[in-house]
Amino acid sequence: MLVNTPEQFYESLNKFTRTMVVDIETDGLDVWQDNRLCGIGICTQHEETFYYPFRHDDANYPLLSMLEGPLNLPLSLLPILFDQLYQCDAIIGHNLKFDLTGMMQDGFVLPDSVKTIDTMVASRLRFHDSYDPLDLESVVEALFPNEPANRWKREFKDYLKKSKSDTYDKAHPKIMAEYCERDCLMTLRVWHKLYDYICETAQDTLWEQEAALLRVVWNMEREGLYFDRQYALDKAAQLKSRITELGNEICSDLGQTINVGSTQQLTGAFNALGIHSPKLTKAKKQSWDNDALMKLGHPVGAKILAYRSFIKMVGTYLEPPLKWNDDRMHPSFNQARPITGRFSCSNPNLQNLINGSFLIRNDSVDHEAAQALADSVLGGADASDEFAGLIAQAYTGTDNEVSVKRLFVPPPGYSLFLYDFDQMEMRVFADYINDEHTNHLLENEHFDFHKYVATEVWGARPGTPLWKFYRKLAKAINFGLIFCVGDEKLGLKINKTTDEARQYKFDYFRMFPKAGAFIQEVIATVKKRGYVFNRFNRKYYIDADRAYVGVNYLIQGTSADIVKNRMIACSNYLKDLKSKMVVQVHDELVFYVHDDELSFVPKELKRIIEERQIKTFLPVKVERGNPSWIEKAPVCVDCLAFLTKAEDEGDEAHACQAK
Repeated sequence: MLVNTPEQFYESLNKFTRTMVVDIETDGLDVWQDNRLCGIGICTQHEETFYYPFRHDDANYPLLSMLEGPLNLPLSLLPILFDQLYQCDAIIGHNLKFDLTGMMQDGFVLPDSVKTIDTMVASRLRFHDSYDPLDLESVVEALFPNEPANRWKREFKDYLKKSKSDTYDKAHPKIMAEYCERDCLMTLRVWHKLYDYICETAQDTLWEQEAALLRVVWNMEREGLYFDRQYALDKAAQLKSRITELGNEICSDLGQTINVGSTQQLTGAFNALGIHSPKLTKAKKQSWDNDALMKLGHPVGAKILAYRSFIKMVGTYLEPPLKWNDDRMHPSFNQARPITGRFSCSNPNLQNLINGSFLIRNDSVDHEAAQALADSVLGGADASDEFAGLIAQAYTGTDNEVSVKRLFVPPPGYSLFLYDFDQMEMRVFADYINDEHTNHLLENEHFDFHKYVATEVWGARPGTPLWKFYRKLAKAINFGLIFCVGDEKLGLKINKTTDEARQYKFDYFRMFPKAGAFIQEVIATVKKRGYVFNRFNRKYYIDADRAYVGVNYLIQGTSADIVKNRMIACSNYLKDLKSKMVVQVHDELVFYVHDDELSFVPKELKRIIEERQIKTFLPVKVERGNPSWIEKAPVCVDCLAFLTKAEDEGDEAHACQAK
């Protein structure tokens, strides 16, 4: 029902129920910045639907005569609608954080008493393929095969096209109402279907955690990540100047003026010099992607890699923050995308921030340095330890240096604290293996799993000539087992033959037979019944020919659910304090700790995060960004003094702990 008169408005409020579906329509998708809601759709528990227009544009209405009553409700009624929603027990939405943010711009503040239910998040517990689209239309089609989901969406899209309505506020409110109310109704029906499935598959406790987490994540997004605007402006200008210089140098080296961003022109210029790409595209054409340039080994290839890296650094990390008017970025943390249960992040992707700092101008840049830069910035081939060493240089703050993480500083009156689960995935792996001897050792917060394997399997000792190789080997195998790395790829990582890599794995399993037994058990279980479930009962349905990924899903999924559990606990603790949780990056949580709370919050957060959710102890390392994210160092939460390397690694006792 289109509600566009005050009389209808007040009458509709009498039909509200304890649980309501909410779906806002907006004049654009950037509700954090300039876009605002133009109308709100509602569905009650009894499937009664209403649409409330508030900001529809009358500039494109030759058919307004079809409308009974005014075009919009008075905006003064919007707070009254919000007050009615505050009385609910639960609000349901599909991608609910978008609706909450849009309403927040008009003063909506979600009370703690109202439960949030996001059917997009719930859909992830029902749909188990990473390629499953979780938009409402796709979910409706999957759960209700006979529902003409395509028709109602298609008809509305056709109307927008024919009426030249490029945004929803320009759509006729009567037609907008039909579309929005249908979305609300189907969201309610989707929720009932999903909840039945969640309970049938014994994932109801897991769902309660995901539901509680939604509010935590939205509060993080609302708080935002403070950044140094002047640093972004200065470094963007420097890099743009360097990009122009590199473009000119590349053209000079190739002997002709070209568009460096054009693959076709690069092909012509390289071929004219007798240089051909070591890699072909699927269409059998020469490829000049990052991997090809890395393999090329030519000096101009290194410059092209740097050129592309700096373009991405400016366009992805330095310029986008400048659009935020409050000097805070409001990234989106998505609970629903990765099938393991991990978060994904966008606008920007904080989980893929570049570590280390880079020289803007470096006359001695060689191909390896350029490859390291490209590996980090462009997401090319995995950087080797040697390349990582080139890029993870200590930030010194020189004018010729740029670091993405230097952008992020705490707001005035706060300090930046970072809590990182130490070797979390290895410890969760050990929890599944359940080796009694290893379990005892894991009670030590400074226990180094990779060092332990190198010593136990190959008898390596720190300080001996081959120590670095064997610890690197141990790390490669440990993570290789979790990430399903085969013998050939393992050999490449450790610079050995496939046969040698296979022998090293044989040595590993001979010393740790329970690790091999666990992996085989997971594979056998998947092949027999088609699924496995992690410590939180998150179920993973896996095809038999991919049974080996079950190990990865269990380890990553359990780790992710532990982090989510602790995020909720931290949020509950901070609820009435000034300190805030602002970022989650896989196994790391980032906080702003207020100056007034430095004496107790850092210590209590460490205690909360380390509370056991599985049998195995999962210690966290605490670092303080001083003054930015890149300039971080280990800190003692008891006295807030920075730790030496020996103290951080447990080789020496810190002064306040030695008393």
